Amino acid sequence: MVDSGTLLLVFGTLAIVLTLVGIRKVFLGYDSIGNYAHTWYISEELFTKHVIPLKMNLLDGGKGLALPYGAFPWTVGAVLYHFLLSRAVTIMMVLGVLSAMFAVRLERFGANISLLAIYVASPAFLHEGILSFQMPFFWAVAFVFLYFYFFSKGSYILAFASMILAFYTHPFLAPPAVFTYNAFALFDKPERRKQILILTALSIAAMLPMAIYIHGSPLVLSQSFWYLLARWAERLSRGEALIILPFVLVRFKGFFMKHSSPVIIIMLVGNLALLFGTHNYYGLFHDSNRQWYEQYLDSKTFVPGATYRILTPATDKDAMLYFIQHDGVLANDFFTESMHNQNWEAPEYSDFLREKQVDFVVLESNYDQSQELNEGVLLANLADGGKIDVRYQDKDGRFTVYDVRDMKSEDGS
Repeated sequence: MVDSGTLLLVFGTLAIVLTLVGIRKVFLGYDSIGNYAHTWYISEELFTKHVIPLKMNLLDGGKGLALPYGAFPWTVGAVLYHFLLSRAVTIMMVLGVLSAMFAVRLERFGANISLLAIYVASPAFLHEGILSFQMPFFWAVAFVFLYFYFFSKGSYILAFASMILAFYTHPFLAPPAVFTYNAFALFDKPERRKQILILTALSIAAMLPMAIYIHGSPLVLSQSFWYLLARWAERLSRGEALIILPFVLVRFKGFFMKHSSPVIIIMLVGNLALLFGTHNYYGLFHDSNRQWYEQYLDSKTFVPGATYRILTPATDKDAMLYFIQHDGVLANDFFTESMHNQNWEAPEYSDFLREKQVDFVVLESNYDQSQELNEGVLLANLADGGKIDVRYQDKDGRFTVYDVRDMKSEDGS
């Protein structure tokens, strides 16, 4: 059993972290800004045009997707956004965390608060989950475990509904978890094979339209199959920990109950090591950079409808949110795979800008240092050589806007 002091440490830490997340109008995390952007966009379309959009013409050069990824939290959040603005997104994140805890405890842990404490203390939950702002995945975890729960109780309609919500909230991580569970259940619960096969067939049928739609997105079409497979496997190895861990804790319950306090301490120390090793603490202590861009976005120098490539450190991508809220079009989506953060040679870079139809590149001053890349140096060299122009220079040196339209024209675009 976990002693009361350790329980207080775990849930006190959780309360502090959720409070620090909750007090920010815009929380800066590795995956946070995409949640704010999609929720805002869906809310705008819902309350001005009275439709729930599938496409998002402010992403990927005008070809981005608004849904189905994140369907439940982004759509519900969009309704709240109309009244609460960006705080609606933070609220949905906190509710997602609490919903995942509730569903996991309901299906796996029961009244065993010690196992729940170990789960919450894990780096998968605190560091990779909350601080990276994995809102869709927390909601997907909640729906996946509700599917497990309702299936075990024989409530197949509720199980199916939970499964669909999980799939359309996180179509990359929820289906493998559900299909793996169903495969084991075929042998573990032979008396329910008919129901398992029906649920699996219905889920595949429900996924087909989503799979076809996502397959046609710019993100998928612009990358090789093997690259996307490798990225999916890498995300799977990190993300599925929140689903696998409860089964491991229950399977080896005796060991974890006997050594629960040391295990929790080790996990919390691991969180701290990851926190400072990855600088994932940034959003806990920093507000958004909106004020940096207000003067530029309100000036005649800013061109609404133009396509912008925005280069920021991984932990504070909020500039992308402010640009699309002023009708700027991003050259990328919010997924890492679409951002093409890499080292470039000048000819290759020119081809890339032409292919993505980029008009302006916005470079934050600490981008190259944080990413250990050469794009900032390359842009400065191109400007010095007269290949591109400096469109705008922040008076405090925090960002520079480069006009790359002439560079594209010289190459025949």
